[in-house]
Amino acid sequence: MSLFSFLSLLGADAADARLVALLEEHGVRRRPEKPAPFKSPYEVLFRLSKHGICLSFQDLAYVENRPPRQWGNSTLQLRAVTVTAGVQARYLPYTGEMPYGIAWADTRQQVRERMAQHHDKLHAYLRDCWWFGERYMSLTYQPGELTQPERPGVFDLTFGLFEPPSALVQQASYPGFQTLVALFGKSMGAPEFQQAFASFDVENWRAESEDGHLDRRRAFGFELYFDPARPAEDGTPSFAGANLTRERLGPSREWKGTLPFGLHFDDTPPVLRHKVPAPPLAWDDGMVVWNFAKWALPQMDVRVNCDTVRNRIECIALLAPGYLRRNESA
Repeated sequence: MSLFSFLSLLGADAADARLVALLEEHGVRRRPEKPAPFKSPYEVLFRLSKHGICLSFQDLAYVENRPPRQWGNSTLQLRAVTVTAGVQARYLPYTGEMPYGIAWADTRQQVRERMAQHHDKLHAYLRDCWWFGERYMSLTYQPGELTQPERPGVFDLTFGLFEPPSALVQQASYPGFQTLVALFGKSMGAPEFQQAFASFDVENWRAESEDGHLDRRRAFGFELYFDPARPAEDGTPSFAGANLTRERLGPSREWKGTLPFGLHFDDTPPVLRHKVPAPPLAWDDGMVVWNFAKWALPQMDVRVNCDTVRNRIECIALLAPGYLRRNESA
């Protein structure tokens, strides 16, 4: 069973005749099935354990960011294919042809030498990920092969599709990050706040933020926080910060305003660390596919989440000074 046979079917429906024929050719009678309940990110992992392959399917309505009521009720689309060097009691090693001449025994340096012609496409961190337009290839390394732990090697290799961009809800003029910082402590009704968000649906926000949280990620790529424990001059909860998201962090759209420190959402974690001019208060790589970092700076607190499969920034929260420590101790 070849990785390349499945790569040609990325984006195909789970019921596509070509995919069905490929599975049947190798004696696989099972088909991808949605679990109940079927929840975000509406993903189905279809393991071909004897072949060292895992196919990842997602609900097409979620992939295309259709209205939420349709999520989970559409067809399944093949979004990623992973091959592995073997996982004890779960996968046998994949023994088929590998892309670019990569071998399971390769070190990170050897893989990069094989991929030298694509150096400009490399997004590196704990994994290495190469971006090829709508597709990416991500490699996870290990201290040693599972069968020979004293030797370095590649643990798994994934080819996947990036999420397609969402259609714009409406044109809007976004405030810059400096404007957001200047609004800390202000009321939602303050003239400065109203001016900063004049092109958005501000008239509905007060009723929708009674719990101190306003979510506009799906429409505009941001969510706002208000602190009732620190009221503004008019006695209403003061503006305490904003979380700014990249395009397609789940169903989100992209924040189109400026980001601090010259950051961009496609920056890797090492670039993030280099651009922020202070050591982080915390940096946690303990999660499997994402990490977070936070800073306590004089003008603001900052928290950043990164995707560590494709090695890019997912979201950046700019918060009133002391907000992180206050909420951690609460």
